[in-house]
Amino acid sequence: MIDKGRWVEGLLSEFDWIFEEVSSAIRVLVEKFIEMPYFFYSEQDMHAYLYRKLISGKLGGFFVETHFGDKSVLLHKDSGPCLVNRSQQIHVD
Repeated sequence: MIDKGRWVEGLLSEFDWIFEEVSSAIRVLVEKFIEMPYFFYSEQDMHAYLYRKLISGKLGGFFVETHFGDKSVLLHKDSGPCLVNRSQQIHVD
């Protein structure tokens, strides 16, 4: 029988570097904002800054093989809010 607690614990410790990378990048973003709040004009600027910090670290060099045999980085910027077709909008009165 497999001890699930040890398996999960081992799996988490294997990926601790990811938590370190993300927390470090967030820390740098917060420090930059506190130091120079007008450095960022919008929330999207903060997203781009955080993404640049993450992609320039270890996460940017961590590639996986896709289903099609290509290599891809695990970190992707979201595409933002989805556009909704006007015929699909719901009006609440």
